[in-house]
Amino acid sequence: MSARSLAVVHYAPRRLTASDANLGSLVKYAAADEKNVAWVGSSLTAALSERYFTIQGSYNLGLSGGNPVTALEVLLRLPSLPKVVVIETNILDRSVDHTLVDRPWEYFSVPMVGIFANFYRPLHLIPAAVFYWPGRIRRTAESRRQSLLAASSSYRGLPETGQREVRRLDTRPVNQALEESNAAEIHRIKSDLQRLGVRVYFINLPYAPEFQRHPYNTRAQALISGSDHYNCDVCVDLSAVLPMDDLGWSDGQHLDERSSIIVIDAMEKIVREQAGASF
Repeated sequence: MSARSLAVVHYAPRRLTASDANLGSLVKYAAADEKNVAWVGSSLTAALSERYFTIQGSYNLGLSGGNPVTALEVLLRLPSLPKVVVIETNILDRSVDHTLVDRPWEYFSVPMVGIFANFYRPLHLIPAAVFYWPGRIRRTAESRRQSLLAASSSYRGLPETGQREVRRLDTRPVNQALEESNAAEIHRIKSDLQRLGVRVYFINLPYAPEFQRHPYNTRAQALISGSDHYNCDVCVDLSAVLPMDDLGWSDGQHLDERSSIIVIDAMEKIVREQAGASF
């Protein structure tokens, strides 16, 4: 197995910590030859499984506990850019992770980075190498895709943990300065990417109704789009194009596996129709 393949550990067993997984997704992307679509965002994006992407050269740069600016800054530092960047804008009140941004990413595109212990704990590389069989994984994913989409949504309303989170958000202080700063940075980077020939989309991933209409979400939509209806030249309002009654969430915020497939398929359809590239 090549060092480049070892860098692609997104199919490793679910034993990586959030920080390991965040670093892993960026290292894997840096080591990639073909970069067509980069999905950038928080844990909401990270929950969209890469194994269901159908556009070759698609990478999930959703960072658990993070915001999109972190991955966007890293993306700009690399020598090659993707053709399309999809930016999730649900969460704007988190700081940039400088432990990731400040690494020397210009050098991380060398495939050998995937085997150095300062990127991954060595014990995690072994199962990654053993379990990384792309053909088998794709066949299994396609079979599971068909099975999940053939079933109806199993979502039965917001669980108690989700209800508690809504109540917590009701009393949580608003960090308006941080939200506005992140929104401004996202727009700045969007302009830089577009100037370099990259097609950019903003998406607000669907929440359960209790979160969808909460100020925590609507405030982020307004800051990014300049509109209460998430309407801008690159904004994609997935809640307007998806069958919301057919979606489900693990906690009201993170889409369940079946719904993540529906979201991925919808967004990939838009990219294929509008990007003007032969994906």
